[in-house]
Amino acid sequence: MKKLLQSKIIRGGLLGLGGFAIIFLLNLTFVGDIFEAFESKTYDWRYRYKLRFLKSEAQIEEIVIIDIDQRSLDRYGRFPWPRSYHARLIDYLSQEGILAIGFDVQFFDPVKDTLEDVELARATREAGNVYNALAFSMESREVFRYKMESDPFASFGYQIRGGEGFYEYEILEGPFDTLALASAGLGFVNFLPDEDGITRSSPLFIRLGNVSHPSLATRIAIDLLGVGDPIRFQGDDVFFGESLKVPVDSHGRMRINYLGGAKTFRYVSYYDVLEGRLPKGFFEAKVAFVGSSAPGLADLKVVPFASDYPGVEIHASSLYNLLTAKFISSLPGQLGWILTLVLSLFGGVVFLRLRPVRSLVILLFFGLIFILSSQYLFFKTNLCTELVRPNLTLGLTFLIVIVHRYLTEEREKKKYRGILSYYVAPQVVSEILTDLSKLKLLHHPYDCGHLQTRGHPGQIYRRRDRCYLRGASDEGGNQLRRESLSHGPEDAGGLQEDLEGEQLQRLPGAENRNRSQHRHDGGREHGICSEVCIHRHRRCRQPWFPVGGPEQIVRQLHYHLRVHPPSDLTGVLHQGAGSGEGEGEDETGEDL
Repeated sequence: MKKLLQSKIIRGGLLGLGGFAIIFLLNLTFVGDIFEAFESKTYDWRYRYKLRFLKSEAQIEEIVIIDIDQRSLDRYGRFPWPRSYHARLIDYLSQEGILAIGFDVQFFDPVKDTLEDVELARATREAGNVYNALAFSMESREVFRYKMESDPFASFGYQIRGGEGFYEYEILEGPFDTLALASAGLGFVNFLPDEDGITRSSPLFIRLGNVSHPSLATRIAIDLLGVGDPIRFQGDDVFFGESLKVPVDSHGRMRINYLGGAKTFRYVSYYDVLEGRLPKGFFEAKVAFVGSSAPGLADLKVVPFASDYPGVEIHASSLYNLLTAKFISSLPGQLGWILTLVLSLFGGVVFLRLRPVRSLVILLFFGLIFILSSQYLFFKTNLCTELVRPNLTLGLTFLIVIVHRYLTEEREKKKYRGILSYYVAPQVVSEILTDLSKLKLLHHPYDCGHLQTRGHPGQIYRRRDRCYLRGASDEGGNQLRRESLSHGPEDAGGLQEDLEGEQLQRLPGAENRNRSQHRHDGGREHGICSEVCIHRHRRCRQPWFPVGGPEQIVRQLHYHLRVHPPSDLTGVLHQGAGSGEGEGEDETGEDL
């Protein structure tokens, strides 16, 4: 188990799992709402970036908005107008061959002049494709609005399997009875913005008791597409028969795929339509919404990219999404968490194997790639992926790895400072513990090829892939120092320049060994063993054999620091301290 935990992959994975667990647990608390709020802001940012590449002029002609604009108010006076105006409008549009008419105007109460209501109901019934508005609200005893015991418009709703997940309201208002019965269908015009007041989604259905009522756009789409019962709400989708599947959230809200800024759809003035100023056949095979953009009348909403978007155009956008099946979809919740887990595990392994600076570069790089790929998917495929939780998990994993490195390295430095100080000069110990990469001189298989004797008959030779000084004395002139660098400028500086004879002679390999001959140099006397180390690569690249002296401790310290983190060195140093027997034997087992 201990060896298993010493693996960087295992430990990195555990650290990544820890970061994921923290984010997952925080998501179960109120912090999860904060995550959602930030995620919504990134959604808005993606939308604004997306719309930069879309034209803001009217592009969609299949859905027309008949606008009760200021020009119409100037001609016909203050709103509301006589309902006979709307009856004339319906008659004209029917003659033009329009597919459907949706009124984002509420005709809830009958007027005193009953002929006005009769005329409107007659035109609606004869057209056969007019859809009127419903409005939901909650009980408010302060203004004497009480919860309804029954649904007055139940015959216009649906019994939907799984509909318990839809939002439920307590009061429902709609057109007066004669107009309701004459309508082709009824649909609510409520908007349910997010907690920050921004309308990003539209509910397909809202429930009153056991009856689910569709939105105005949904009701029109059901008839135009010929889909209907059975309708079911299952998982993250609402199914209309077998031909239409709409991705929704847990409350049955569809993300609105806005196709541009205001006036993306074709706007025409109510006055121009009623006066017959448009070309004949203009409305043929089209859908029209009647609404207002006039100041004081406009039902303006805050959307991800604007603060004054006409509500009637939200209905038009929702209908267009349903008719064309161009929906904004999201990854299922479970898949999103799995992706976050994989990302955290990968980050833990990578961050633990790299230095902190490189890890930070990798963190920023992957964060940027994740953001850009998310924007690309949103722009090209209408797939909305999470940004906040995955990036937070990756960043938290990075911090956990950094803290882990600091705690373990500081503990090991403190533990072994005394051990190294006994064998190496204090200034060298400080450099080793500051930058452990400076141990390269004592570990590199070519190191002995760079040490040269000056002013003494001493000799550096090789035994068991280790370098020893032979014939050196304690005289001041018989010192070893760094002379040449043959493997690039990166080997220079630091510890190499500070390792002079006084320091090296404290190592067992630098003792005064008065032996007459060394079996491995073939009787040749030379001051540099580069012939052995450089020209015999196979021998030189073999690992160091364990010895009990400090030289082996330093060598194996550097070796394991490159392969394992500092917390893995306990066994190495204990091994080196207890393997001193045989120091004076060569490969044949004889004393040197």
